[in-house]
Amino acid sequence: MNSYISLIIIAVVGGVTVALQGQFMGLIDKGSGSLNFEF
Repeated sequence: MNSYISLIIIAVVGGVTVALQGQFMGLIDKGSGSLNFEF
């Protein structure tokens, strides 16, 4: 049961992280007008 809850937490945190990264990349693309993904 404990591992099941931890998997749900990881899934939620992962989904939120991906969503925030997507919005952040969208803002950078709008600001710079380029599609450079160099990190």
